[in-house]
Amino acid sequence: MIAPALAGGTGRPPAHAAATSAWVPQLAYAAMRLLLAFLALVSTSAFHEKLFGGIPPESLQQPITVAAWIMVIASSFMVPRLRSLSAGLETVAVVAFFGFAVFSVLWSNHAEVSFLKGFALGLTTLGAYRVAVTVRVDHIVAAATGGLVAAAAISLLLVALVPEVGTAQYWMHQGQWNGVYQSKQALGATGAALMFLAACRYGLDRRALRFAITFSLAIACVLGSGSRGGGAIALAGIACLLLARFSGRWAIRLAFGPLVFLTVALLLVTYFIATGSNSIEVFGTSINITERTFIWAHAFKHYDQSFLFGYGLNGFWTEKQILTEYHREHGWVLDDFHSGYISILVETGAVGMSLFALMQTLVSTKLAILVRSRAIGRWEQALHVGFFNTMFLINLTETGFLRSTNFLSVLLVALTFLVCVCPRRSGHVARSADARP
Repeated sequence: MIAPALAGGTGRPPAHAAATSAWVPQLAYAAMRLLLAFLALVSTSAFHEKLFGGIPPESLQQPITVAAWIMVIASSFMVPRLRSLSAGLETVAVVAFFGFAVFSVLWSNHAEVSFLKGFALGLTTLGAYRVAVTVRVDHIVAAATGGLVAAAAISLLLVALVPEVGTAQYWMHQGQWNGVYQSKQALGATGAALMFLAACRYGLDRRALRFAITFSLAIACVLGSGSRGGGAIALAGIACLLLARFSGRWAIRLAFGPLVFLTVALLLVTYFIATGSNSIEVFGTSINITERTFIWAHAFKHYDQSFLFGYGLNGFWTEKQILTEYHREHGWVLDDFHSGYISILVETGAVGMSLFALMQTLVSTKLAILVRSRAIGRWEQALHVGFFNTMFLINLTETGFLRSTNFLSVLLVALTFLVCVCPRRSGHVARSADARP
């Protein structure tokens, strides 16, 4: 009886307390949006070493990224949930695959980097889930676009004002742009991703001037870096986006596009294991995809030693004998498989690849069902279809799966979780223009 009297005899909390509590979710939500934009800026690729006075960029970017994701997760518990995970098989498969990948560090070579990557992957997967259930789809796209715009703008300034940092100085790519990043390929990939996200955001809000500026920045990065492949992939993603936006039938077909790329990858795996070759032979011509096939062949040479469960996260290239052997044969070495599919197969084994294939089959099927039943808006379905196909295409020759802190990889996981949620139409459809008639 004392508390109501102190509150004015009404039994209600003081007005200032109610006002304060009402501001908390709004501030937390705003913080999440800013943090996502910041993550898109700092964790898409490694920055140029000259920006940090000789300090290895990864030693700064990775701790900052992990700290930012911890803040995203903490903030997400202070905002209302918009969605909840369904109890479907696709949800079980997603959790099973990423859980298996995280715990694969237990049978790795127990290198410190393996445990750090396992921790980071578990953290960012949780972060992707929290973003999927608490943040509006248009706000996710806006934050990702904003961060990449900042990276592109800073890169162009460096090219113009500090060319010794912003342009490549080594002979092979002399004069091509790398901007804020270590490599020109990273700037090209950023430009390609920005092209896709700019097109998607324009579909959500129809702001032509902002689209023109953003798309122009993206094209400048792609052309300046000489990344013709990145530009072609971005245009293919935009084509998927438009097809899925204006045709439900095409959206359903393209929902299974990732399975086509997965099949192509598994056929390549079968070829290399069966032939033992280090290149692809086509009518007497050897194709090595800028020597990527040398890396793949080397991985399969040692694959049978850990066929079932794999080497664990970061457990392959941290084996000194494997690294030394490759360097002795080729004169150079990179601790990168240059294929997301081969990374999954070698690091998590046949079990991990089976879980991955099952997960994507169920997710693609669920997405097709959502499209057919008109349970999601047209631009949201287009975003899923376009981004999934783009990322699965890129992973044929670049490592994008199981990247623990790479923002685009985490965004793929967030969109995967979005397919697995039970949508509340009033809560998560971005704008009335995105909803179906």
